[in-house]
Amino acid sequence: TTLPLTSHNTSILSNHISAIGARFEFLHLGLRLLQNDIISNELNQSILRERLYTAILDYFCVSAQWPGCSPTECMADVEILDKFWDTLVHDKKYLKSILVPTTISPDSIPMTNGML
Repeated sequence: TTLPLTSHNTSILSNHISAIGARFEFLHLGLRLLQNDIISNELNQSILRERLYTAILDYFCVSAQWPGCSPTECMADVEILDKFWDTLVHDKKYLKSILVPTTISPDSIPMTNGML
């Protein structure tokens, strides 16, 4: 199947603090899927990567919450976040290949109707 190009503004992932482990485990699996080149179509990779990063940042768009779980559950969530962070840092090399070059020459800017 292919990913539709349209994007929805509503998140289906919970922002509740008790769901942090499940949310970031899911996002971790998505990043690993991209990094292992299981999806061969570059457009689908870009769309999925954009949606994953949107879901990652979406978590931080709510007020700060404090965990009310047991220390064991809290440590399990911290371990998931640590594993996720390592994968996210590793994703930097994949982002470098799709980012806009840092130096832009006038010849590289497309012109439309003679205007920039």
